[in-house]
Amino acid sequence: MKTTIISLFFMGIFLNADGQSLIRFYEKGKVGYKADSASVSVPAIYDYGSEYFEGYALVVQKGKYGFLDSQGNQLGILEYEHAGVFNNGLAKVKKNGKYGWINTAGQVVIDFQFDYVTDFSEGVAGVRNGTKWAVIDKQGKLLSGFDFDYIHRASENLICVQKEGKWGYLDLKAQVAINFSYTSAEPFKNGIARISIEEKMEIEFWNINTKGKKLELLKSHEEEEREREGKRK
Repeated sequence: MKTTIISLFFMGIFLNADGQSLIRFYEKGKVGYKADSASVSVPAIYDYGSEYFEGYALVVQKGKYGFLDSQGNQLGILEYEHAGVFNNGLAKVKKNGKYGWINTAGQVVIDFQFDYVTDFSEGVAGVRNGTKWAVIDKQGKLLSGFDFDYIHRASENLICVQKEGKWGYLDLKAQVAINFSYTSAEPFKNGIARISIEEKMEIEFWNINTKGKKLELLKSHEEEEREREGKRK
């Protein structure tokens, strides 16, 4: 949990639509926010705090998560056991051991009912109950059953998922777009995804396109690392 928040600390400052922004600062190991170098808007009272995303900062105090608006006002009380930053108007939050989503008014828009969730991306998110994952839309409607071993965030209209030990891709309606035939797979970026497949008792690594066509035979991560180590010597 801490790693996720700390990684946010080093991202750029969010600029609000009205041209104003609050700048995060640190004092005696705590986090606060200020409008400029001379004017403190929020004293340094938080244990952790993110930069601003979509007009809100994620803050943590005594293990409880919550949000500040662009003026530094707290969005309700700090009541969540975990939370993510706002993304497409929604933030995932955890309460009483379950995850749901709130909007920027602090209203619950998808009930607390999941053991774990991904962020929304391209209108869909992955949700887990027990050991199995499903896909939902932004209204909280299940687009699939809890049929999957793991689900990545959607990218380029495709969702990288694992089912029964094999990887493939779903479209944004949770229909199979590329069959489950890979031993590993990654989300698409610029029309290309890295996958691995077993061929003649050996694992091969390929780049594929969004139709599942093999484009380029690749070296494994281990081979690439050995080559880098060799060049360092």
